[in-house]
Amino acid sequence: SASGTTVDLSGRVKELGNDNPHSFNPVLSAEEAAEIGNMSNMFGDWNPREATEQAPAPTNVVLHTGDNTLSWDDNQYALLWAICKDGKVVDFTIEPTYIVDDATAKWSVRAANEMGGLCDPVEATASEGVGIENIEQPVDDNAPMYNVAGQRVTKSMKGIIIQNGRKYVRK
Repeated sequence: SASGTTVDLSGRVKELGNDNPHSFNPVLSAEEAAEIGNMSNMFGDWNPREATEQAPAPTNVVLHTGDNTLSWDDNQYALLWAICKDGKVVDFTIEPTYIVDDATAKWSVRAANEMGGLCDPVEATASEGVGIENIEQPVDDNAPMYNVAGQRVTKSMKGIIIQNGRKYVRK
């Protein structure tokens, strides 16, 4: 036992079967243990170490405060990612992005392996990001007009008209 106390094996069954009993010794010799002790002898092609190996921690975890999006580098080995808010798992995702509900919270991401084992959390760094906030498109009154089917129409057309990339209702 783990405490160093010898385990009494005298009551252990040593024969199996009813009609044709098969005697065996439940204690392996050093040679028997060495023979089955390597992983391929015990498991064949299946490698339990791969199934329980820790998934790599996510990289480049960023909280984009401009659009409340959490993102990180994709990793094909991770089965999924656990999303943590202030240190507690709040959701899971299979995509390397997540929309957060509170950009002021402390967000982190944990990768999960195929058996569900989670790596240590990786805290997001905040990024206000630089994005396009407003696009000014010049309006050309002489630009071609189209109906919703994409056919070019004249200025006398009634209904929904598309001109300069915008929809209008002309009555």
